[in-house]
Amino acid sequence: MLHLPSDLTYSVMVRDDNLPSHLQGKIKACYQHVCDYVIRTLQNDKIGLPAEQPAESPNDIRVYGCKISGNAQVRFKSSQGVVFLQHGTLLYDYDINLLRDLIPDKNPGAIGWVKKWRDVSRETLYMAMVDSFTKGKEWMIGEISKD
Repeated sequence: MLHLPSDLTYSVMVRDDNLPSHLQGKIKACYQHVCDYVIRTLQNDKIGLPAEQPAESPNDIRVYGCKISGNAQVRFKSSQGVVFLQHGTLLYDYDINLLRDLIPDKNPGAIGWVKKWRDVSRETLYMAMVDSFTKGKEWMIGEISKD
């Protein structure tokens, strides 16, 4: 995984028993659920990109057939019970020459990023993502404890 300074990286951490029952313990359904927030971010009226989650790759999000977001998840036991964690990256701007230098076999045409198609600021993208993830929910920004 290659992260550039302009990427937006996010994490969602929830106790499994706080998830809706149809998502508890279900990896593919949780990918769909969390990735829907990223898709809504890209499809909102300020960004306006036709994002989709391909059925054959539920941890990816694509725009015009190009991968623009990758995601990973894990469940682990804590003192509070089973915890679901998903994190992902949304590519904002990309240095295609750096990609060619670091991963020469990678097809750069398969990668997409927001600035490739839309002239929006990173702040606009960030605020659209915050709005998508938090609308109608209790949420907080905090630190992860050892527990």
